[in-house]
Amino acid sequence: MAGVKTGLVKQALVRYIRERELRRGDRLPPQGTLRKSLGFGTATIAAAIHELKEDQVLEVRDKIGVFVVNPEADGHTGRVIGLAVNALEVSAFRSCLSNLLLIQLAERGWQVRPFFCMNPDLSGKLDLASFPGLRRTVEQGGIEALISLGDFSDESMRYFQSKQLPTLFIGSLERSGERVYIDMESYMHEALAKLKERGCRRPAALISKGLEPLRKRFFTDLNGFPQTEHPEMLFLSGNFVPDGAEAARRLLAEVPELRPDGVVIFDDTLASSFTAELYRSGSGYRPRLAILRNLQNPMDFATVDPVIFTVDLNELAAAAARLLWKRFHGDTTPMLHPYVPVHTNPMEVFS
Repeated sequence: MAGVKTGLVKQALVRYIRERELRRGDRLPPQGTLRKSLGFGTATIAAAIHELKEDQVLEVRDKIGVFVVNPEADGHTGRVIGLAVNALEVSAFRSCLSNLLLIQLAERGWQVRPFFCMNPDLSGKLDLASFPGLRRTVEQGGIEALISLGDFSDESMRYFQSKQLPTLFIGSLERSGERVYIDMESYMHEALAKLKERGCRRPAALISKGLEPLRKRFFTDLNGFPQTEHPEMLFLSGNFVPDGAEAARRLLAEVPELRPDGVVIFDDTLASSFTAELYRSGSGYRPRLAILRNLQNPMDFATVDPVIFTVDLNELAAAAARLLWKRFHGDTTPMLHPYVPVHTNPMEVFS
């Protein structure tokens, strides 16, 4: 246990050096001051200083004080951030975002400790018990904040709140809680407007199952289009690559006058298989398309002149890091950052 405490004090000292931007030769506060601010005993603080001295981060001058030698503190972690990840093996979005988070947090000198969900779910609420080691780590104070790529259950969130653990969600819907989220309603509204400009009269939506709450807003936006008979046929959903192809087959099976003449697609992997299936069918059915794609995932689509909106996952990761930085520096305002997808020239995306 003594070793664990010493490690925590080392992290706190490295964090102090980095976040106060101390330079080589700057002096640390006296141990009495550190004892009060860090909440650890003199012996533990002395042990941590000794280890950082051996690592050539600090210099101890007898009867004078402790001074910074290497303010970068290479190889040492200032903070440990938990990352709760879910369904990485089936989601290019989450896999890419996880990697970019690692980079953004590492640039601030923070270490990421991942926790993997043993019951992957792309549409429901996650449970703390599905992440081995997470509860024990929180109980031991092993992480100072948690970033999640999926929404936790209300019971799990109450537990994190009882431990005063900042918890930040990154994802696609604006729900309660602190989060960086993609403004999907703005995308849907703008995408439908672009399709209308191109003469679309009966648009459909192809959406991941986790975005089902947007169904009501989609049908409301359809009021601006002249042909909306049988609107239930215009809302298609799925999570995986084959689901995009299945959505295309469903539309091909309809009589031509009931098929949509445009589709707003909320997922680039669904768009890829959707357009590939239409091309493979040889039917000549080519609805106008608006596609939301991941800027970091260089994916092309078997269609001509689509309306493209992009999401820069690096901006999502950077926003999460900024919000946590503010929280660690005393900002108590809710951590909330909406990201509006950007309408992009397809030639710029695919060049």
